[in-house]
Amino acid sequence: MRPTAAIRALEAGDGRAALDALLAAWRETPAKEIADAISIVGERLGDDVSTSLAAIPNDTAAGALERLESLERLGPDPRVARAVVAWIAEPPFHATSSQPFWKKAFALLVSAPDPSFASMLARAVEAGPKTIKGRTMATWLKNRAREIALPEQTSLPAADAKALEVAVNAFRPKTEQPKRASTEADLLRAIRESPEDDAARAVYADWLLERGDVRGEFIQLQLAHAFRQVTDQEKARELALAKEHGKTWIGEPASVIGRWEYAVSVGLPPDRCSRGVCFDRGFVAAFPLIPPPWGKMTGGKLKKLRGHAAFATVSDFAVNVSYYRNHWDDRWPVADFLSDASLRAMRRVIAPTPLIPLLARGPHAGRITWLETLDYENAVAMNEAIEACGSFPALRVLSVVAVATHESLSSRPATLDAWRAKLPGVEIRVDTDSE
Repeated sequence: MRPTAAIRALEAGDGRAALDALLAAWRETPAKEIADAISIVGERLGDDVSTSLAAIPNDTAAGALERLESLERLGPDPRVARAVVAWIAEPPFHATSSQPFWKKAFALLVSAPDPSFASMLARAVEAGPKTIKGRTMATWLKNRAREIALPEQTSLPAADAKALEVAVNAFRPKTEQPKRASTEADLLRAIRESPEDDAARAVYADWLLERGDVRGEFIQLQLAHAFRQVTDQEKARELALAKEHGKTWIGEPASVIGRWEYAVSVGLPPDRCSRGVCFDRGFVAAFPLIPPPWGKMTGGKLKKLRGHAAFATVSDFAVNVSYYRNHWDDRWPVADFLSDASLRAMRRVIAPTPLIPLLARGPHAGRITWLETLDYENAVAMNEAIEACGSFPALRVLSVVAVATHESLSSRPATLDAWRAKLPGVEIRVDTDSE
């Protein structure tokens, strides 16, 4: 079945109709390209399936079972299959009393198979149960998972796959503009729920200017970049406003940024992830996660600030690689922080290699388009990260930085060729850096 109806709906901005059409097409032709499109469109819409799947690991086994039963009534969906495979790799429930949940999860995986996840399922079967302490449950889970057989991979014709990719990348959900009588909380909620839509930002800017708030001027200046050439004087004004008022606009998260005057900038770089605090389209769009002694983001701060409203508009997160290499999530829970459901705008991440597989299993994997990591850890960790990159359906660029104290990747063409073979749709960039 060709995804023609879905493409038309995406071009018209009708996300709900597009999602229904994509699901219908996938149920007839379970192609990877259609499954990827379903994941991306569902994430951008924040539909019930995406929300429910993201909530399951934080629920009780009984509550998670009820969610699965509700999802089952909606019909086969590749997102459910992908979630089950991720849970096998990193089980959310370990007790033998959770077996009813697992039986239902396996049944849904069989009834809604995703052929593109066959290789990940094989790896998950070996890796996942090892994290379960109880030998009986680990053996049971591994044996049940091994019984699952996924069908052969199906692909769309090249022309259809390209047309679908273009339509999905261009799709942005339509958002109703807030009414003039809206409160500031209503206006901000509209922006945070649809961070890619500029209409709500423009309305908020007008609302602020009517009240003499300089932030309205700042938002208008930043939005102007999309449709006209901004003067040097306007750019200087933009940066000055960000430096003077940015801490107030961000709120509590600004307290973890050292040397604010040097850390803040305006306008996201188009071809890389921003490493500092950056404002774009009137709101914070890039934020670094830097622990002491270089920054102030302690493990306690990460937990406290998780889900803070300011991060809803952030597209670029830069995780300090050197620190994370030696301090795992029990001391610095950055993976939990980046898995929060409110991070709807996240698209680009600078991440150490151990973090990439965790992001691939997280709720925002369908949104990430750009990753940067260091070729710093051992070959096993790097290969695991490369394998995980295949689970980011929207990934377009992988930037690998080779530190100056290590052998340059450019001198290892066989390694690069192997990576590119595993990620045919991803541009792999190689750079050098020093610590």
